[in-house]
This record gives sequence, C-alpha cells and structure tokens, in this order.
Amino acid sequence: MESPTVQFKLNMPTSLRRQLDEASEKSGRSVTAEIISRLEKSFENDEEMANALDNIDYLLDRVEKLEAAVQSHDEMLRPGAYDWK
Repeated sequence: MESPTVQFKLNMPTSLRRQLDEASEKSGRSVTAEIISRLEKSFENDEEMANALDNIDYLLDRVEKLEAAVQSHDEMLRPGAYDWK
C-alpha cells in the first residue's frame, strides 16, 4: 500500500525552478515527480556513499597491513637496506 502524500510549500531560486522545469520536460515527468525522483535518489546516494567509505576504510587497513608485511619481509632479507619512512 502506497503511503499518503502531503502538500509541501517550497521556496526556491528561480534558476533552480527553471532547471527543474527543463529536467521534468526531458524526463516526461511532472515537476513534482521530478523533485520526488531527485530527492529519492539523493537518499540512495547517501547510502551508497556510506558503503563506499566503509569499503575505502577496509581497503586502507588492508594496504597498511600488506605494507607492514612487505617491510618486515624486506627487513628480514636485507636488514637496513630500505628506508621505510
């Protein structure tokens, strides 16, 4: 069952309204449908961004561990040969 809608008064710059008019015309949607679509996508993008940042944190941790392993390995093979700073 679809949730009920509410009316929402919104003030915006004229230039933004023009952009919405153009975008809604291109997409074949009403301006209201265009606004709703773009708002929904912004929330999806927030979740995707949070997931991407989590993945970056995980990968950075893995890189740091691999660098430490390589440094340890190289130091065992050739003590003092590399400056790891």
